[in-house]
Amino acid sequence: MEPVLRAPLNIEWEITRACNLQCKHCYTSAGKKEPKELTTEQVLHIIDHLDEVGISDITISGGEPLLRDDLEVIVADLTQREIPFALYTNGTLLSRERQVSLKKAGVTVFSLSLNGTSKETHNFIQGANTFQTIIKRIAQLKKNGFYVHALYTLMKANLKEASELPSFMDDIKLDALCIYPFYPTGRGADHLTDLQAGGEALYNTMNALLKDKRIYLGGCLRDIFSPSLIKKTPCGRLMCLITSEGNLRPCNFLPFKTEESLLQKDVYTLWKSPVFEKVRQWQKTVDRNCQTCEYVKTCRGNCLAFHMPFLSEEEISNFQSG
Repeated sequence: MEPVLRAPLNIEWEITRACNLQCKHCYTSAGKKEPKELTTEQVLHIIDHLDEVGISDITISGGEPLLRDDLEVIVADLTQREIPFALYTNGTLLSRERQVSLKKAGVTVFSLSLNGTSKETHNFIQGANTFQTIIKRIAQLKKNGFYVHALYTLMKANLKEASELPSFMDDIKLDALCIYPFYPTGRGADHLTDLQAGGEALYNTMNALLKDKRIYLGGCLRDIFSPSLIKKTPCGRLMCLITSEGNLRPCNFLPFKTEESLLQKDVYTLWKSPVFEKVRQWQKTVDRNCQTCEYVKTCRGNCLAFHMPFLSEEEISNFQSG
């Protein structure tokens, strides 16, 4: 079916663009905090609005969410409202003290970045010596009673190691693993040679990994890759992203955002904004000879983020224009 919703069901919230790492594949080019990053009061105000709208769930991401010292206040509010949420973190700042305070606030599940089964591969992608820290954090979290899963972006640099993931999960006692294909956006667009895997190899790797019930496909391709209630990508149809300044983007992998934020307009109005309508229209009319593209099995021709490197500057600017 082609759902026409008044507002999104699922929200990813880029709660900050600040980050202590410079990962090569980062789709938001995270690093510096935005000058107009939402304050605690503004975040809570938006949560109140989303609660009234009836949002199904919220994924808190970044940047690095743990760089916000009010994170416990934010998740405690979500917990009190009984809004399901997930917390994505690179794990490096997840000290024992922070684990305790976040648990008190209501966090029961952690999603950590893991991009290799060897320290050489993981550290190369993350741009820092973080592999042993992540393995240590997983062990600590498990001991403290948390459900722990990891986020693994499939790319040229780590694709061969991906076959080792099921046994590696056993070794480190990881509960689940979310795999993503590499999206050529943000900082990742500057490292295509190292990161962009061939389409056939990417598709075959996904198929093999998804046979393990602990491993699942994340992002909008989850509904394209497997049987779904909708015909095309859910981005801008069922879900969207809130930026650290409160604007909406149709997808976490797309740079296009609404001119106004949730501090100025309600989610119903922003959901109908020109940038969302243009993305939806593109999804309906796209005809780019997809059957000859090596990634057609993966994106089904519907994922605009996969198409970004092949669009002209004029086409790209058209999405952001009024």
